[in-house]
Amino acid sequence: MPLAILFILFFSSTLFAQDSNFVFLNKDSNYFKLWNRCPFYDSLFDKYNRLQISGNEQIKILHIGDSHIQADIFTNQLRNQFFNNFFHLIGSPAIGFPYGILKSNQPISLKVECTGNWEAYTSIKKNNYTPLGITAITNDSCAHKIFISINKKVLPNNNFNYLTIITNNIDTSIKITNPILTNLSLSALNDTIIFRTYKLAKYTDSIVLNIRLDTTNNKYFKLYGIIPFNDDPGIVYHTIGINGAKASTFLNTLIADFIALMKYDWLIISLGTNDVYSKHIDSIEIANNFRNLIKNIKRKNPYLPILLTTPMEHYYKRKYINTHVSFVREIILQIAKEECCSVWDLYDVAGGHYSMHHWYINKLATSDKLHLNKQGYQLVGNLFFEAFMNTYLNGFLAR
Repeated sequence: MPLAILFILFFSSTLFAQDSNFVFLNKDSNYFKLWNRCPFYDSLFDKYNRLQISGNEQIKILHIGDSHIQADIFTNQLRNQFFNNFFHLIGSPAIGFPYGILKSNQPISLKVECTGNWEAYTSIKKNNYTPLGITAITNDSCAHKIFISINKKVLPNNNFNYLTIITNNIDTSIKITNPILTNLSLSALNDTIIFRTYKLAKYTDSIVLNIRLDTTNNKYFKLYGIIPFNDDPGIVYHTIGINGAKASTFLNTLIADFIALMKYDWLIISLGTNDVYSKHIDSIEIANNFRNLIKNIKRKNPYLPILLTTPMEHYYKRKYINTHVSFVREIILQIAKEECCSVWDLYDVAGGHYSMHHWYINKLATSDKLHLNKQGYQLVGNLFFEAFMNTYLNGFLAR
């Protein structure tokens, strides 16, 4: 067996021994469910294997979801696990966005801030069209600055020498400058949305962009996202999280086109909590939203491995266990089977019915019994990575 694989086995066995004090966890179920062999996972795991052995691959992951993903604690724990076990961690963390304009929390790994007069909205409301679920907009002719910085406390080994800015297509009406920006290239998501990609003169973990908008034609500048990255071998783990997001939220976006343009190797979808956070639910509508979202993505990305995660149990308005969560879990399992996606059944792994009580009394959840605290999200990140390694080692490498 190659030395690289032995290294993974050693570190993964150490990881699996952690968190043993939480007896309410169902770790016997901690693996990815793969129906009909989910053939696209063979190519994905083969790429992980080549990266580990040769160090010449780049694997690009996109993880979309709700507030559990926007916070980026769970997903950043995953980045660290990939770094510790696969030697490589590169590229940007979360897709950057100035969440402060929304009066919302920034992902812990990447901060984006703007000066000037901006408005922002998300696709939580059906009439708010936005390509990736979030949009910031301005027509202020005053000079703006956009500050972008990686949090070195949580990602100490992460730098970038490229920068992609996703905007509306207003051509020469907008000027984006910085002394180290060079070689602008443009690629189109569609007729109205472009990716402006800049080469940087050096690697950095932060940059300030100077923005000047020509408003003589009364045009608006729309910012959809910022992606700092590099093209070194390793693992790229992007996230797009939107507080309050449901499956329907991403139906009102161009997420499928974005995935195709970015050429992601793996898509992870963590939704369902907000779909059932209500006294009454329409299970048929929820199922249709999940099904249509998957079909839309697969239509543009037919060979993309997709993983769905089931939501953990939570309380409704802090008082009552939300029994609807078990229904959305069954919906996700069924649709994954129909559409040949894989599933990480976090609902089961976290302990199933009455599990949120255990997470709360073990100081892993916040007082709303809906969200987790830092320790709780880090535990979820460890559990996900265990599931990945269980599937990778016992499935792909065991063949």
